[in-house]
Amino acid sequence: AVIEWVYRNVCGINPIESAPGFKYFELRPQPHKRLGEIAAEFNSPMGIIKSAWKWENDNITYKFKVPFGAKAMLKVSAEGLAETTINGIKAEVIDGVIAAVLPAGEYIIK
Repeated sequence: AVIEWVYRNVCGINPIESAPGFKYFELRPQPHKRLGEIAAEFNSPMGIIKSAWKWENDNITYKFKVPFGAKAMLKVSAEGLAETTINGIKAEVIDGVIAAVLPAGEYIIK
């Protein structure tokens, strides 16, 4: 039960029920400074999903991996992000949140 709480809440890896088999899933981590950093891997039917974040001073960095053939709906708070970028490209922030659909690949959000 604790591990499920970590990957579903702290790391934010959650299925979207209308897309069985994690073909489309949600990444909505809930980082906390007291934890410092965390990383999780989930072996979904589409492949390995990775979600990690790390606080350094007052800045947070997220790292995600979306498996081939899958897409992720990303929602992360812009709080603590030094650059508000996804893989070095400026991300749109609406109401303090970065929301994007991520195709298969690896991502760094700063």
